[in-house]
Amino acid sequence: AVAQLVEQWTENPCVAGSTPAHTTKPQQKCWGFFFMHYVYIIYSQEFNRFYVGESVDPISRAEQHNTAFYNGASTSFAKDWTLILSVKVASRKDALLIEKYIKSMKSTVFISKLVNDDSFFKGFKSLVKQKFNIDIT
Repeated sequence: AVAQLVEQWTENPCVAGSTPAHTTKPQQKCWGFFFMHYVYIIYSQEFNRFYVGESVDPISRAEQHNTAFYNGASTSFAKDWTLILSVKVASRKDALLIEKYIKSMKSTVFISKLVNDDSFFKGFKSLVKQKFNIDIT
């Protein structure tokens, strides 16, 4: 009985083999708890468009945008997406808040300044720290 209690408290649902195979949760669902997250901005020169997203691996995610990995995605119209900015945060929750905030600006000028103007980016980091208590690294 004691061994079962110890096993119950030490199992890690994100590690294959820590529980029987049929009860192991897919690793992807656990990423937000064990990996840093990124807010990323990609740009299509052909369409002069930005896209803001979040991921644990922005480089691979940008490649997925270029290959229309997700059918019907809002970025599937372009094949020249380039990763132009990624910022690291502690959790998926933090990344989603920052992503939503950037998207709420509804401004290519805002995103362009974020990407190209160091003092604007520093001000953005300070604002995010004040408003959401999130550190951007």
